[in-house]
Amino acid sequence: MTSFGRTMASLPLLVPLALGCLPLDAGAIQDALGRPASGPSVVELRASVRTSSARVRLADVSVHPLPAAWAKLVVADAPAPGRANEVSRAYLRRRLSAVAPGRMPNFAGAWSVKIARTGRAVPDAELRARIESVLADQPIPEGAHDQRFKTLSVPSLNVGTGQYVLRVVGPLPRIGQGSVRMEIIDQGGRPRPFHAGVRRSLLIDTFELVRAVDPNVDLTEVHVRKARNWIERAGDWADHERFGATFGGWTTRRALEAGRRLRSQDLRPTPLVRRGELVEWIVRRGDLRVSMEAISRGEGGRGDWIYVRGPFGPRSHRVRVLDRGRVTDDPTFMNEQGKHAGRGSSL
Repeated sequence: MTSFGRTMASLPLLVPLALGCLPLDAGAIQDALGRPASGPSVVELRASVRTSSARVRLADVSVHPLPAAWAKLVVADAPAPGRANEVSRAYLRRRLSAVAPGRMPNFAGAWSVKIARTGRAVPDAELRARIESVLADQPIPEGAHDQRFKTLSVPSLNVGTGQYVLRVVGPLPRIGQGSVRMEIIDQGGRPRPFHAGVRRSLLIDTFELVRAVDPNVDLTEVHVRKARNWIERAGDWADHERFGATFGGWTTRRALEAGRRLRSQDLRPTPLVRRGELVEWIVRRGDLRVSMEAISRGEGGRGDWIYVRGPFGPRSHRVRVLDRGRVTDDPTFMNEQGKHAGRGSSL
């Protein structure tokens, strides 16, 4: 007998063995395939249903137990927490035909089902106030005296009871508008994340002019006074960090009136070197570093590039301003001065 003939002869023995290894339960087969098998011939409907879920399944509205694959089919949307609505047999039949096309069971029992959802929705006003209260307890940024938050947007949240806890789980916007990630924990203890849109304002020290000034005036502490203001712009916070605790080293770009809060757009760094001044020029040639006198051909603040004329001819040299009356063409020395600028180091 050929190999083909032997294979065909063994089929009657192999088929029963293979079938014996497969689950023959119809519900188990349909669960494995991801779709329900032919459903029950009749589903007896309840007159009313209470649920805490947002979705109503066929098992919820049926008086008798159903096959597992059919029991989990969603046939209606639950109303908002604390509300109730009523759905008819025709509505249930349409929803069931959409999720499980095929054999459609007949409905018996109630002609319509009243669906009531337990729990409650958190009102927007209540949620916004609670979010602002929780955020106000977060650490205040260094350099600010106080902070406050305004909730701009919140999602619709549901809780099973009136008691719930809010928790901050993500970073806060540094200043101004942004989004913060939070969690709501109801009596069930399961955290649910959400995002809230907020605006953060900070109370900081600012500088105001004591009297009106003209353009190109070098401002000192005599010209300004400290005041506290609420800010919510990143530019105002950047100015706060740029000006520092004491005011100085700034020159007006334009005429400014008395009482004006100073911003960097109104000012420019006071030049440490002016045109025509005699400056100390720190020169590096190989491993040798020397200093000599030069004449400035421009003006600039710390780190600005200007040109100077040295003592050995009319040629101009491009240098950077180190400090008042000092310039250099040595980038290494410039970096060292930058690191030690706050320590009062000198050459």
